[in-house]
Amino acid sequence: MKHLQTRVEHTTRNNYLIIDARDATYTQMQSMYMLRMLEENDIRGLLNLHVHRQGRDMFFYYDISGEISFDKYITQVSADIELIRGLILDIIYVVNRAEAYLLPASGLYMNINAIYIDRMDKSKGFCYIPGFEGSFFRDLAECLSQLMSLVDHRDRDMVSYIYRIYQEALKPDCVLENLIELSSTCVEAATHMDVKPQSGLIDMSYEEFGFEEAEKVPEQVESVEKFSIKKLISGLYKKLNSDVKKNKKREDERLKRLFGEE
Repeated sequence: MKHLQTRVEHTTRNNYLIIDARDATYTQMQSMYMLRMLEENDIRGLLNLHVHRQGRDMFFYYDISGEISFDKYITQVSADIELIRGLILDIIYVVNRAEAYLLPASGLYMNINAIYIDRMDKSKGFCYIPGFEGSFFRDLAECLSQLMSLVDHRDRDMVSYIYRIYQEALKPDCVLENLIELSSTCVEAATHMDVKPQSGLIDMSYEEFGFEEAEKVPEQVESVEKFSIKKLISGLYKKLNSDVKKNKKREDERLKRLFGEE
């Protein structure tokens, strides 16, 4: 992962994480399209972006008001496998959400100190850098490596989960389905683990994941075995089959219905 220079700026109304666009590798045509998509759409899971221009230079301002960076948060709480699993599933959700707007996964900046969590509802916010030429799985692996240095290594279930996801992300043939399935397997293997979703992006209705009414699972599951990986994968990837280039008004309405936006 290319480490970018970041700084935090406090104003009387907002707090911002600032990234100098000169540190990012991007093509102008691609980045301008992505900028428009980010500025004109409120994409759930991505921090709100404001672009400041100084001559030919651009600076990306991400609104982090009321939020704390994940690296600081994880040192203040008793992190466990459920918290880390929530982060991984949130990353997967955000990637699918962004790709519905034709924003590739390579633009997601996963440095652990640039991932933020809301102090109130614990939802997570990620930086999307227009035109950033990252490598999603390699960057995810580095993010997990950063996490490993922060967590309590006495929690064997959590450490084992992080390491297994790390190994999977480094495989040349890794795909998102593998990470979802591995996440469920690791939680199932954790002794006497109650499956309770973390607050945040993964705390959503089955319709938002793409489930049909008949596919719903009871809210209070008795065992992890009732959680269907195939249904979850199917639901996530139904969203990628749409072509947002067609009839913008119709697509905007459809996306709002899919993801529960007002």
